[in-house]
Amino acid sequence: VRIVREDLSPEDVDEDDSGPGVTLPLRTAIDVIRHRRLDVRMAAATLSIAQRRHIERCTPLDPFQLRKWMTQEEVRDGVARSTIACLARAPRRGATHVRAALEFCDPRVESVLEALSWHDFLEAELPAPIPQAWVQGASGRWYCVDFLWRGARVIGEADGAVKYTAAQ
Repeated sequence: VRIVREDLSPEDVDEDDSGPGVTLPLRTAIDVIRHRRLDVRMAAATLSIAQRRHIERCTPLDPFQLRKWMTQEEVRDGVARSTIACLARAPRRGATHVRAALEFCDPRVESVLEALSWHDFLEAELPAPIPQAWVQGASGRWYCVDFLWRGARVIGEADGAVKYTAAQ
Protein backbone atom coordinates (compact mmCIF):
# COMPACT_ATOMS: atom_id res chain seq x y z
CA VAL A 1 0.00 0.00 0.00
CA ARG A 2 1.30 3.40 -0.91
CA ILE A 3 -0.31 6.54 0.44
CA VAL A 4 0.21 9.66 -1.63
CA ARG A 5 -0.98 13.04 -0.43
CA GLU A 6 -1.79 15.52 -3.17
CA ASP A 7 -4.29 18.24 -3.71
CA LEU A 8 -7.18 16.89 -5.76
CA SER A 9 -9.74 18.61 -7.89
CA PRO A 10 -13.33 17.82 -6.80
CA GLU A 11 -13.82 16.49 -10.35
CA ASP A 12 -11.42 13.65 -9.58
CA VAL A 13 -12.97 12.48 -6.30
CA ASP A 14 -16.00 10.32 -5.59
CA GLU A 15 -17.34 11.38 -2.22
CA ASP A 16 -20.32 9.84 -0.51
CA ASP A 17 -21.64 9.71 3.02
CA SER A 18 -20.12 6.31 3.81
CA GLY A 19 -16.56 7.48 4.39
CA PRO A 20 -13.63 9.37 2.96
CA GLY A 21 -13.62 10.24 -0.72
CA VAL A 22 -11.72 8.10 -3.19
CA THR A 23 -10.21 9.08 -6.49
CA LEU A 24 -12.18 8.20 -9.60
CA PRO A 25 -10.85 5.51 -11.98
CA LEU A 26 -9.17 7.88 -14.46
CA ARG A 27 -7.32 9.81 -11.73
CA THR A 28 -6.38 6.60 -9.93
CA ALA A 29 -4.90 5.13 -13.12
CA ILE A 30 -3.06 8.34 -13.93
CA ASP A 31 -1.59 8.49 -10.43
CA VAL A 32 -0.54 4.83 -10.48
CA ILE A 33 1.18 5.34 -13.84
CA ARG A 34 2.81 8.60 -12.69
CA HIS A 35 4.10 7.31 -9.37
CA ARG A 36 5.06 3.78 -10.40
CA ARG A 37 6.50 4.94 -13.76
CA LEU A 38 4.86 1.99 -15.50
CA ASP A 39 6.22 0.96 -18.88
CA VAL A 40 4.04 1.89 -21.87
CA ARG A 41 2.48 -1.57 -22.15
CA MET A 42 1.31 -1.74 -18.53
CA ALA A 43 0.39 1.95 -18.50
CA ALA A 44 -1.79 1.50 -21.60
CA ALA A 45 -3.53 -1.51 -20.06
CA THR A 46 -4.11 0.37 -16.80
CA LEU A 47 -5.46 3.42 -18.59
CA SER A 48 -7.66 1.41 -21.00
CA ILE A 49 -9.41 -0.33 -18.12
CA ALA A 50 -9.77 2.97 -16.24
CA GLN A 51 -11.34 4.55 -19.33
CA ARG A 52 -13.79 1.65 -19.53
CA ARG A 53 -14.67 2.07 -15.82
CA HIS A 54 -15.14 5.81 -16.41
CA ILE A 55 -17.66 5.10 -19.17
CA GLU A 56 -19.41 2.44 -17.06
CA ARG A 57 -19.79 4.94 -14.19
CA CYS A 58 -21.31 7.53 -16.54
CA THR A 59 -23.90 5.25 -18.12
CA PRO A 60 -26.54 2.98 -16.60
CA LEU A 61 -26.27 0.50 -19.48
CA ASP A 62 -26.22 -3.28 -19.29
CA PRO A 63 -23.09 -4.99 -20.72
CA PHE A 64 -24.71 -5.63 -24.14
CA GLN A 65 -25.82 -2.00 -24.51
CA LEU A 66 -22.45 -0.78 -23.23
CA ARG A 67 -20.57 -2.74 -25.91
CA LYS A 68 -22.82 -1.28 -28.59
CA TRP A 69 -22.48 2.25 -27.20
CA MET A 70 -18.68 2.03 -27.14
CA THR A 71 -18.57 1.24 -30.87
CA GLN A 72 -19.30 4.94 -31.39
CA GLU A 73 -16.11 6.88 -32.08
CA GLU A 74 -17.48 9.99 -30.37
CA VAL A 75 -17.86 8.04 -27.10
CA ARG A 76 -14.23 6.92 -27.25
CA ASP A 77 -13.12 10.42 -28.22
CA GLY A 78 -15.05 11.79 -25.24
CA VAL A 79 -13.31 9.51 -22.76
CA ALA A 80 -9.95 10.36 -24.34
CA ARG A 81 -10.72 14.07 -23.79
CA SER A 82 -11.74 13.32 -20.19
CA THR A 83 -8.44 11.48 -19.68
CA ILE A 84 -6.43 14.40 -21.03
CA ALA A 85 -8.38 16.85 -18.85
CA CYS A 86 -7.79 14.68 -15.78
CA LEU A 87 -4.08 14.47 -16.61
CA ALA A 88 -3.95 18.28 -16.90
CA ARG A 89 -5.31 18.56 -13.33
CA ALA A 90 -2.68 16.13 -11.96
CA PRO A 91 0.85 17.17 -10.98
CA ARG A 92 3.31 17.06 -13.87
CA ARG A 93 5.68 14.53 -12.29
CA GLY A 94 5.45 11.32 -14.34
CA ALA A 95 2.94 12.74 -16.82
CA THR A 96 5.13 11.73 -19.78
CA HIS A 97 4.49 8.06 -18.90
CA VAL A 98 0.74 8.69 -19.11
CA ARG A 99 0.98 10.58 -22.40
CA ALA A 100 3.08 7.81 -23.95
CA ALA A 101 0.35 5.28 -23.11
CA LEU A 102 -2.54 7.31 -24.54
CA GLU A 103 -2.02 6.22 -28.16
CA PHE A 104 -2.37 2.56 -27.09
CA CYS A 105 -5.60 2.96 -25.11
CA ASP A 106 -9.03 1.72 -26.08
CA PRO A 107 -11.91 1.46 -23.59
CA ARG A 108 -13.58 -1.28 -25.64
CA VAL A 109 -11.17 -3.89 -24.25
CA GLU A 110 -12.76 -5.69 -21.32
CA SER A 111 -9.81 -7.12 -19.40
CA VAL A 112 -6.18 -6.43 -18.66
CA LEU A 113 -5.15 -9.37 -20.86
CA GLU A 114 -7.14 -7.90 -23.76
CA ALA A 115 -5.58 -4.47 -23.13
CA LEU A 116 -2.07 -5.96 -23.17
CA SER A 117 -2.91 -7.83 -26.38
CA TRP A 118 -4.30 -4.63 -27.95
CA HIS A 119 -1.05 -2.82 -27.13
CA ASP A 120 1.02 -5.66 -28.60
CA PHE A 121 -1.00 -5.65 -31.86
CA LEU A 122 -0.44 -1.91 -32.28
CA GLU A 123 3.21 -2.06 -31.20
CA ALA A 124 3.84 -4.81 -33.77
CA GLU A 125 2.23 -2.54 -36.38
CA LEU A 126 -0.43 -5.15 -37.20
CA PRO A 127 -3.65 -3.81 -38.66
CA ALA A 128 -5.82 -2.71 -35.74
CA PRO A 129 -8.55 -5.25 -35.02
CA ILE A 130 -12.08 -4.38 -33.92
CA PRO A 131 -12.35 -5.05 -30.16
CA GLN A 132 -15.55 -6.71 -28.91
CA ALA A 133 -16.93 -7.40 -32.38
CA TRP A 134 -20.04 -9.44 -33.12
CA VAL A 135 -19.79 -12.31 -35.59
CA GLN A 136 -22.42 -14.77 -36.74
CA GLY A 137 -21.53 -18.46 -36.65
CA ALA A 138 -22.56 -21.06 -39.22
CA SER A 139 -25.45 -22.02 -36.91
CA GLY A 140 -26.84 -18.50 -37.16
CA ARG A 141 -25.97 -17.77 -33.53
CA TRP A 142 -24.16 -14.49 -32.74
CA TYR A 143 -20.95 -14.33 -30.71
CA CYS A 144 -18.96 -11.43 -29.29
CA VAL A 145 -15.26 -11.98 -29.93
CA ASP A 146 -12.40 -10.15 -28.26
CA PHE A 147 -10.80 -9.05 -31.53
CA LEU A 148 -11.81 -9.23 -35.17
CA TRP A 149 -9.74 -8.60 -38.26
CA ARG A 150 -12.76 -8.55 -40.57
CA GLY A 151 -10.87 -8.31 -43.88
CA ALA A 152 -8.56 -11.18 -42.98
CA ARG A 153 -11.43 -13.22 -41.48
CA VAL A 154 -9.40 -13.72 -38.29
CA ILE A 155 -10.71 -13.77 -34.72
CA GLY A 156 -8.48 -13.20 -31.70
CA GLU A 157 -9.38 -14.28 -28.18
CA ALA A 158 -7.49 -13.27 -25.05
CA ASP A 159 -8.81 -15.46 -22.26
CA GLY A 160 -7.01 -16.37 -19.08
CA ALA A 161 -7.49 -19.39 -16.84
CA VAL A 162 -9.77 -17.44 -14.49
CA LYS A 163 -12.58 -17.55 -17.07
CA TYR A 164 -12.84 -21.33 -16.96
CA THR A 165 -14.15 -23.47 -14.11
CA ALA A 166 -12.17 -26.60 -14.99
CA ALA A 167 -8.45 -26.83 -15.78
CA GLN A 168 -8.99 -28.74 -19.02
